Amino acid sequence: MRPESAVGAVCEAVNECQAGEGVNECQAGDSPPDTGGVAAPSRKRCEATAAAQTGWLGLMKCFGMRSLKGIPLSTTPSAPFKEASRLLLDVASTPPVSGGEWRPFRRINEIRAVIDRACKVVLLILCFNGLVQAAEKVEIDNPWVRVIRVTQVPHEKSERHARPAWVSVYLTDLHQKVTDAAGKVRDVKKKGGDVAFFEAATTAEENVSDKPLEEIVVELKSGARQATGWPVALDAVKLDPEHHPVPFENDRVRILRTILDPHVKGPVHEHPSYVVVYLTELHTTMVLGDGRQIDNPRRPGEVAWRDALKHQTENIGEHRAVEIQIELKK
Repeated sequence: MRPESAVGAVCEAVNECQAGEGVNECQAGDSPPDTGGVAAPSRKRCEATAAAQTGWLGLMKCFGMRSLKGIPLSTTPSAPFKEASRLLLDVASTPPVSGGEWRPFRRINEIRAVIDRACKVVLLILCFNGLVQAAEKVEIDNPWVRVIRVTQVPHEKSERHARPAWVSVYLTDLHQKVTDAAGKVRDVKKKGGDVAFFEAATTAEENVSDKPLEEIVVELKSGARQATGWPVALDAVKLDPEHHPVPFENDRVRILRTILDPHVKGPVHEHPSYVVVYLTELHTTMVLGDGRQIDNPRRPGEVAWRDALKHQTENIGEHRAVEIQIELKK
């Protein structure tokens, strides 16, 4: 659930409660005083008392929910919950005024104030939770790869999720505890600019650092048709190994760390289909095999997909350009 949708849903529920529907569930009815001179509680008031005694069932009625599973809470902030539950219980279980005199309007105002306060507690919890939930934004999705930008705030735990084989490019330093499907926990530390390859797995991650993290995840789709261009004839790794180191290679991918100093033109070379992750701000030009020239200004963290091509790149900027290229072999 997105933060704004959660907030909207709760605000709407609060308005409905204040309009009368939610309050009527918790207020005494019009039943006359019994023979003892004390107002007999109505059926609705009894239901409200029972609901309050079970904690959040009163709010479930107000929000029209069958269970609390509809609230996307990744943690349990028990203090606000207990406070709101206590408020509901205090009001709903208090007996009516003795002496044969029932004061419905006073009781309605009190109950309205309590429900309003309790709804605001829930609203704050939903707002906070929505802001800190792990963000995954799909940047590229084609027949061969799905490229996702993953961000995580300090000390956040992600839900367990499954991925096919993937490559991670770390845009920031990272310190995580990663729990696999069998419950085994491993400690993972990476530096900004590092890369890693992982086989398909189901995991949950916790950011154990005091800083937010960001990474680019390149999922390799299984069963995809053959990517084009591999193997290459004009291989940058062989033509200019100093500026094209290979931090990782297997039968599925080859990962290059391409480095281009200011005002330097690299050799003419070829790539198979590949994903580019830009680690630094840069401004390059590319002359393609057909003679076309492409202007290519980029910011750190941007990503791009390129079909197999032949080109020559020149860094026309004033700073060293560094990018990660994930070439697909199949």
